[in-house]
Amino acid sequence: MSERPYVSIGLPVYNGDRYLRPAIDSLLGQSFADFELIISDNASTDLTEMICRDYEKRDGRILYFRHSKNMGAAANFNFVFQQAKGKYFKWAAHDDVCLPNYLRCCVETLDSDQRIVLCHTGIVFIDEEGKFLREYYQETGRFASVDLAKRFREAISLDHWCVTIFGVHRLEILRRTPLIADYVHSDRNLLAEISLYGPIAHVPELLFLSRDHANRSIRVLDIRERVTWFNPERKRPMSFIYHRVLAASLRSLFRVPMKLSDRIRATWQIVLWARSNARTLGGDLLHGVRAAQSKVLGA
Repeated sequence: MSERPYVSIGLPVYNGDRYLRPAIDSLLGQSFADFELIISDNASTDLTEMICRDYEKRDGRILYFRHSKNMGAAANFNFVFQQAKGKYFKWAAHDDVCLPNYLRCCVETLDSDQRIVLCHTGIVFIDEEGKFLREYYQETGRFASVDLAKRFREAISLDHWCVTIFGVHRLEILRRTPLIADYVHSDRNLLAEISLYGPIAHVPELLFLSRDHANRSIRVLDIRERVTWFNPERKRPMSFIYHRVLAASLRSLFRVPMKLSDRIRATWQIVLWARSNARTLGGDLLHGVRAAQSKVLGA
């Protein structure tokens, strides 16, 4: 491996011992080998530390960090990025699997076209045992338009899972963003902001296996209770979730350099998004007001 790895892979984990070995093995077994693997352990209480230290001894590409307390998923995701030194960067989940040519295909795609800011591959969902569940096509090619406003419209839509955020990023682009925030759908806002910088490509081969299991945060926690997963310091259920998404989308348009005409057209996409999600925003507002009233009455 060169002094500066070509790719940095950041793997944040908390109590992930059940699926961690297959995830790490799939990364170490990539046909493209010029990478560093940064593992950040959020004070796990299971066998995660033992597993990580074992792999660290065996492969010099691994950098293992262990925190003294659980910082929450958002801070842990951002921590692994902050340690990265590569030209490209990829977040890896402790329960997903990348087939051997995953990195090579993504790197070759990014190297071939400087306009592309993020590359992922075809996606398959697998179960707890690694068995095939279904192919997932809702994001494949969806953010690839040369038209900035069209890419942005697709990225802010609520009808996809943001699996593409686990693709291979240009590190220099990702560094310009706020990264992952401690609220639900912040990955959607991040994906949308990245789309403002350029097209997002998908290699059609099905090389990324996303594990869907009962212990995923989206399965275990109600959407408003997930705030503690992002940030354990936040004790109350989250309010105004979709209004946060709306506000963050607007901020992105003034943070990313673009032509005035593009900014106007992208702003119009937010207006259309708000109109099509009016019922969701209304319910979100009502819940937030009631939560605020309960907080005042309970104080």
